[in-house]
Parts: sequence; structure tokens; C-alpha cells
Amino acid sequence: MWDYEKEGNLAPWHQYLDDKENKTTLKLNDGITSIGSYAFYECYGLVGKLYIPDSVTAIGNYAFYNCPGLTGELVIPNSVTTIVGYAFYGCSGFKGNLTIPDSVTEIGWDAFHGCSGFSGTLSLSSNLKTIEGNVFSGCTGLTGNLNIPYGVTLIEWGAFE
Repeated sequence: MWDYEKEGNLAPWHQYLDDKENKTTLKLNDGITSIGSYAFYECYGLVGKLYIPDSVTAIGNYAFYNCPGLTGELVIPNSVTTIVGYAFYGCSGFKGNLTIPDSVTEIGWDAFHGCSGFSGTLSLSSNLKTIEGNVFSGCTGLTGNLNIPYGVTLIEWGAFE
């Protein structure tokens, strides 16, 4: 696996986000169309609700990897079509339901792995085609019935472990 930190490619604000005195909330402005890979990688100093605007269509690999301080309900806008690998891996502070909007057709490897703070239901997109491996592995707290949409053609190993 590529060691992102050793490559020196962290976002310029990364060094300040683990400062216990200056925690902040993340609100992305309307008009942003994509959140790049590694954009908020290991931003464990962020606290509070994550607001993703309706203008976002893509969330990159590892975008919010290991950001456990983000809280509140995770709302993925209906404009997002793919949730890629490790997008929310280790984000254990989210609460409430997890709804994958009907715009999403694919969920990548480990996208929600270790998201253990949820306390509601998991609702999958009715247009979902692919659920890759370990997507919801370690997601404790989700309750209720799980309905796999009719159009799903692939569920990889460990997807709901």
C-alpha cells in the first residue's frame, strides 16, 4: 500500500487539525463538485457535523479516512453516483441512520469500514449494482431490516461483516 504521509502529499492544513485547542467543524461550500482523494485524510482533529453540499458528485478514495471526530448524521447528497474505496473508513463518530441515496450505483472497498457510531437503519440505493468487499465491515449500531436492491449484481466477501 502506498504510504501517503511519506510522500509528503497531505493537505496543507493537516498539521493543524490534530491541535486539541483549535478543533473545527467541516462545512463544504455549495458549488464544490468533488472531494478529491485524500482531501481530509486522517483529519482526526475535526469535530462536529460534516456538511456535504448537493453540488458534490464525486468523493475520492480515502477522502475522509480516519476522521473519527465527525459527528451527527452522515448525509450523502443525491448527486453522488459512486462512493469509492475507503471514503469514510474509520469515521466512528457518525450517529443516526445511514442512507445511500438512489443516485449511487457502486460502493467501493472498505468505504464505511469501522464506522461504528451509527444508531439507526442502513438504507441502500435502489439503483445499486456493486457492493465491494468489507464495505460495511465493523459498522456496529445499524439496526432494522436490510433490503438488497434487485439490481445488485455483485456483493464481495465481507461486505456486511
